Amino acid sequence: MPRIYGGYHYASDILAGAVIGLVCFGAVNSLKFVPQKVMPCVSFLEEKYTGIFYALAFFASYLIVTMFGDVRAVMDSMMEYLG
Repeated sequence: MPRIYGGYHYASDILAGAVIGLVCFGAVNSLKFVPQKVMPCVSFLEEKYTGIFYALAFFASYLIVTMFGDVRAVMDSMMEYLG
């Protein structure tokens, strides 16, 4: 709601994003190999390398929250240097 009120997005943008998110969740959730193949590996890594696992999880969530701003800035600099 604040993004709509602030004029950053239309209400249709928010609704379309919600629909896309639900469709993607449904598609991934319908795959049967994800819980059977991926989750045992994740559980193993969490139990065996607890500190590293949570540090990487924190780093990944930080990048998501900041919308990969630092990564995009580095890539923009590299593109200017190369191109």
